[in-house]
Amino acid sequence: MPPTPPVAAVSNTVKVFAEGYIKSISPSRFKGLLRNEHGSYLVAGIFGNSVPTFHSVRAVFSSTRADGLVGTKPIEGKIGPAYFKLMTGDGSSEISGPLDMPIDPTTTVCGAITFSHA
Repeated sequence: MPPTPPVAAVSNTVKVFAEGYIKSISPSRFKGLLRNEHGSYLVAGIFGNSVPTFHSVRAVFSSTRADGLVGTKPIEGKIGPAYFKLMTGDGSSEISGPLDMPIDPTTTVCGAITFSHA
């Protein structure tokens, strides 16, 4: 049995949980796919700065909001060297996980993320 991915630390009770992948598609853009018992969700985002190429096939999403996987939200966080963590501006949702390959240097990011039902 594979190890259980870390559950992101968010306040209150987690209402939404999903797992999947996230990867960069350019120095300032990323995309991914998350799945849970309710379906699949496409993830797309943009950073205000450039980030080294990154990829995680063990991304974990958690949220204290029932609408966590819906709409566009501001994000901030860090990517690297071996892990990434992005949080929504209100702190209610987080997507994080180990990177498949380390990146250097660690990059602090801010931008926006959009979720849509696949």
